[in-house]
Amino acid sequence: MDHLNSFSTSTNRIIIETDELILCLRQDQTFYAEVINRKTILLVGSNQNYTISNSLKIKLLLIKNGFIRVAGSCYVNPLQIKEYNFKERMIELSNGRKLTIALKYMNELMMFFSNRYGNKK
Repeated sequence: MDHLNSFSTSTNRIIIETDELILCLRQDQTFYAEVINRKTILLVGSNQNYTISNSLKIKLLLIKNGFIRVAGSCYVNPLQIKEYNFKERMIELSNGRKLTIALKYMNELMMFFSNRYGNKK
């Protein structure tokens, strides 16, 4: 049976515990997560990438820790968004990676920016 837990600490870390490993990731150094297949997810960080099984539970933990879904298989850490181009539906992360925003998920990202920075277009 797969065991999976997560919690955030006061030092802004995301702790992901599975049967195989325990990851202590700094939230400010975790850029995005991409579902590779239905059972595996890739977490992309500033220093290292991690491949983890049990993607459904990981996705729920990412959302719980503030990540926003921007495409069918991609969740982004909004703290890592450097630029958001509404016209082209594209975001650029602080590591230079550019991701396309699926039309279906634009509202959630726009709500994040609206809540965080006021009524900007």
